[in-house]
Amino acid sequence: MYTALMIDKISSSAVVQCNSLKAPPHASMQCQDPGVNSYGSICSVLCEEGFDLIGGNMTKCSAQGNWSHALPVCQAKRCNSINPPHGSLSCSHPNGLFSFGSLCKTTCDEGFLLNGTNSTECTSQGVWSADIPQCLAKICPTLSSPSHGSLVCSDPHEEFSFGSRCVSTCEEGFVLNGTADTECSSMGTWSTDIPRCLAKRCPTLCSPSHGFLVCSDPHEEFSFSSQCTSTCEEGFLPNGTADTECTSMGTWSTELYESRALRPCPLLDKAPHHGRMNCSHPYSSFSYDSSCDFECNEGFWLRGTPTMTCNTSGHWRQDLPTCQPLQCEAIPALFGSLSMNSHPLGNFSFGSQCIFACEGASP
Repeated sequence: MYTALMIDKISSSAVVQCNSLKAPPHASMQCQDPGVNSYGSICSVLCEEGFDLIGGNMTKCSAQGNWSHALPVCQAKRCNSINPPHGSLSCSHPNGLFSFGSLCKTTCDEGFLLNGTNSTECTSQGVWSADIPQCLAKICPTLSSPSHGSLVCSDPHEEFSFGSRCVSTCEEGFVLNGTADTECSSMGTWSTDIPRCLAKRCPTLCSPSHGFLVCSDPHEEFSFSSQCTSTCEEGFLPNGTADTECTSMGTWSTELYESRALRPCPLLDKAPHHGRMNCSHPYSSFSYDSSCDFECNEGFWLRGTPTMTCNTSGHWRQDLPTCQPLQCEAIPALFGSLSMNSHPLGNFSFGSQCIFACEGASP
């Protein structure tokens, strides 16, 4: 009878119940129940792909009507944070910052180009689907130092790239023709052309009077390092320095000479006796190329050259001529006597006078 009473008491007692459970976000839950949410029920939680379980994955309804453990949390897997240099990100984060499902697009700053895929997604494995792209500075054309100059550049990114700045300088004796500074722009072009280094110019030289000018010009005519030599025409001597050079200051090292006539010939101060002289002097009196013409007076003839010329050595090319009286035939004395009364210039010559007398005749 006692046994029957105990059975009736147990059967009339209620089963202990625990609170109803709801699966956490991004998870599924499975329970083994002797009765729904009742004493002895065991529930386990499984996170979706891309989520990690934070906490215990199993709980049990106790005799006191409590679950043995709080339900776990399913947390989205995280990918590494990204921050591309010289670029910006546009991201969507459905499950938290840089977590499973985050989608990011990269945009480069002005002056930079994208190197790689512009979009990437955080996968269920906690890694990005594509490598984070690089923003590389745009490259400008390679520069060379100007001829007779040098180029100094600063490159904040890469050589000859966006933001690079180059300054040109010229060697001694050369001047800059153009703008010294240039910068690689965001368009990948230089802001200005590289300047030229031009040789400094010296004043233009002219050939000396009665001379020639011969120059060598390694750069431009009459410019730095030009060398000039003067030579005189025949009959002239240099009066100063023959050579000069254009210096790095744009001035000639020396002044070129002027040609002067050579040593003069002996002075012809008067014409030959019984003659006339007419002289011409293209440069200076009785100097190189001076010439004198000679004529004799009536009754005289010219012995020698009619013209004398002064040569380069300061001598007359010809001897001074003379004027000789014209000669008459000698007169013999025939049947009488001949009185030679007067021969002022020589026997039987121009100006001679003869007087004749017959024999037996009174004078």
